[in-house]
Amino acid sequence: LEVRIVRQQCWYGTGDVEDPPALRDDRDVECFRVLFETADGGEPPFTGGGQHLTVDGAIHAVEALVGATLQWND
Repeated sequence: LEVRIVRQQCWYGTGDVEDPPALRDDRDVECFRVLFETADGGEPPFTGGGQHLTVDGAIHAVEALVGATLQWND
């Protein structure tokens, strides 16, 4: 299955009114979102795998989760 790392300009907050604003609110900051292709081919075709402040952080997170079967394509 495909894994994508996508650069975006929004760090998503929790949206939970009980959290402090720094956690609750979305922030305008460059970050990298990990997306995993769904195994059943359903909608949406990709699901979220977290956000990271650096592309290296996103890569390391994917490698730690997927392991030795991972093959990167440019």
